[in-house]
Amino acid sequence: MKKLFLILSVLFVLSCSGDTETTKYTLTTSVSPLEGGSISPETGEYNEWDSVDITATPSNGYIFIGWTWGGMVTENTSNSSTTAIMDNDYEVRANFEKK
Repeated sequence: MKKLFLILSVLFVLSCSGDTETTKYTLTTSVSPLEGGSISPETGEYNEWDSVDITATPSNGYIFIGWTWGGMVTENTSNSSTTAIMDNDYEVRANFEKK
C-alpha cells in the first residue's frame, strides 16, 4: 500500500509540473520619421518579466530626440537607449529630427 501511495504521489507531481505555460507579451517598435534612423530590437514577443534593452541609432544627418511609449512622449529622454520590463504589451517609438 505504501508503494502504491508513493507511485501515485510521484505521478501527481510529474503531471502538475509539466504543463505550465509562459505568459508572452509583444514589444512593438518603430521610428519617426522612417528615414531618421533605426531601432533595435525590431517588434517581437517576449516572456513575462524579460528585460529588453532598446537602442535608437540615427541615420546620417539626423539626431535622436526622444522616446514615445504607448503614444506618450517621455521626459528627459536624450539617452538613445532604454529598457522595457515585459509585464505588459508595449509600443515604443524612437523619434529623430534633422540636424
